Amino acid sequence: MKKAAQQVGQASSLPFAQASLPVVALNRQGPQNQLPNGWRWVKLDDVCEHRTGVRDPRREADKPFRYVDITSVDNKAKSIVEAKTVLGKDAPSRARQIIRSPDVVVSTTRPNLNAVALVPPELDGQICSTGFCVLRAKPDLDSDYLSPPFKPQTSLRDFPGWLKARCIQP
Repeated sequence: MKKAAQQVGQASSLPFAQASLPVVALNRQGPQNQLPNGWRWVKLDDVCEHRTGVRDPRREADKPFRYVDITSVDNKAKSIVEAKTVLGKDAPSRARQIIRSPDVVVSTTRPNLNAVALVPPELDGQICSTGFCVLRAKPDLDSDYLSPPFKPQTSLRDFPGWLKARCIQP
C-alpha cells in the first residue's frame, strides 16, 4: 500500500478535511467521523491532481476515440455503461478531458442526474466531456481511497460546495 494511503486514511471513513465525500465534512461530530490513531484529515486538493490533461480530438480528424458524456453514466450503478466511439472530425466541442483508469468523473452539468462514476481500465487514455470534473489521485495516494465514496446511494447534492467549485475548472 502506498505511503499516503496509510497516512491519510481509509475510504470508509472519508478522511478528507473540508472535502469529505459525501457528508463527513459537513458534520465531523460523532463516532462515524473518528479517524484511527495516526490518521489525519486532509483536503481533497492535497491528494488529487490539479490538472488531469486535455486533448482536442478534432486535431486527428480520422482517428476514432471513446467519448464519455453524461448519457454514458448509469447514475444508479455509478458506472460508465456506454462510451461512444467517435471520429475526431465528429467530436463534440466539449470532448476535451483525458481520463485515466481509475479516475472518478463527477458531472457538473445537470447535477440532479447524479452522474458519478469510476473510469474502467478499457477507457484509460480516452476522452470525457468538459461537463465532468475529473478526480485523479496523486501518485503517492492509493487511488482506491477516492472511489469508494461514490456508491449508488451517493447524490451530488450531498457533495459540499468546495467540490462543486473545484470541479468547474477542468
